[in-house]
Amino acid sequence: MTTQPHSSRTSVPSRAPQQGIVLVIALIMMGVIAAGSAIAIKLAMSSGQIAASLRGNSLAMQAAEAGLRWCELQARLAVRGNVSAVVIQEETGEGLELWRNRNNFSDDALVASVPQNILATNGLISYPRTPECLVQRFSLPPPLMAETAGAPSIKDQNELLLITVRGFSPDYRRGANSTGGEVWLQSILSIPLF
Repeated sequence: MTTQPHSSRTSVPSRAPQQGIVLVIALIMMGVIAAGSAIAIKLAMSSGQIAASLRGNSLAMQAAEAGLRWCELQARLAVRGNVSAVVIQEETGEGLELWRNRNNFSDDALVASVPQNILATNGLISYPRTPECLVQRFSLPPPLMAETAGAPSIKDQNELLLITVRGFSPDYRRGANSTGGEVWLQSILSIPLF
């Protein structure tokens, strides 16, 4: 009997043919990561734009508030007969319509621009367009002006003024593609006449 030499090699089971599933999964994962990165970048840019817009509106509000304080002071001076930078407009037949018409703010005879140094005094940066104010006399409606028990009405004792101020952000540009912030503020000033 002849013996055949015993082989020390073990047989390896045959592998199934590879179909490239790992490559497909890796490509899908890379696509998901790329899409997530693009979304993160877009959100970061949007957040930056929102922050810049909020900052611009905040600066416009600060400019309008500084302008309102200045216009109130100038209105008090004008009522007392002192030299003032504002001209008090008389009440019109339509009531308080002067401030409602945007075009009135481009009329230098109606509107006073707040000096740049007023903004600097309030710690604000330089603005290409300073706040604008319009001051107008007005009357209270008849029921509020009625005399009570012989006492004079509010109108007889006080000068009533409506002050409207527009403040602008430093990046404000008006035109077809307006940019920047614009804030409108109003106050009613009651100045005693005595």
